[in-house]
Amino acid sequence: PPSNPFGEKEDCKVFRCPRDGYELVPLWPLNITSGGCNAMSGLVGVKHAPNSDANDPIAKCCDLRTACYQICGMPKQYCDEQFDQCGNQACDDAPDKDECTKTSSLHLMLAKMGNCDLYRRTQAQQCECFPFTEVKDHRTAFLNKFYQKHNKESAHKVANIIDKVDTSAKFAAVLFKLVQKFKLIKHVDENEDLLETIRREGKESFERKQREKYMKKNDKTSDDDDDDWDDDENDEL
Repeated sequence: PPSNPFGEKEDCKVFRCPRDGYELVPLWPLNITSGGCNAMSGLVGVKHAPNSDANDPIAKCCDLRTACYQICGMPKQYCDEQFDQCGNQACDDAPDKDECTKTSSLHLMLAKMGNCDLYRRTQAQQCECFPFTEVKDHRTAFLNKFYQKHNKESAHKVANIIDKVDTSAKFAAVLFKLVQKFKLIKHVDENEDLLETIRREGKESFERKQREKYMKKNDKTSDDDDDDWDDDENDEL
């Protein structure tokens, strides 16, 4: 297997169904998000480069790569190659090509720190498996829903598209083009999501500890006492 920039072997196979006779189908609805270049490695809260996405010439490339990972059935290698190509083109047009190239290389290098973990987790969240005999019907249903939502006038194209895409990779390539065509990448703040999780889990932990502490002191309390605890808890928070 090829090595990542840190000399570690990287064996990132295409995500597949664990059982023979089954094939991947993307989950509906299609929900594509991106935290920008600073979220590419999956190391939330770590800033990869001094530039912010607002003035980063390769920000759109980071979005495309992140979106690519979220397309069920898409090979990781293809997504990384798309990022490289996009970055090279963006840097050719950038005011400071050398600085842009360094930034692009840094983004890609740090994106590989997590090896295949981010890719696999993302694919697992976006895919489901069906027997080969049912896959065509499920893909047809998916595309019908997609066009009904985003472009009803082109819904008649579904049958023709389905006849041409007989593998997960081919179907993924079609979805990737549609995501770009209809600009379906939603930007999210990965750090805010993390902070919200910390706040939520912290609050739940605090409530649990408070209840355990209260119950230890009042092993023989009545139901009314439990109601009083709820009032005390709300006052405390």
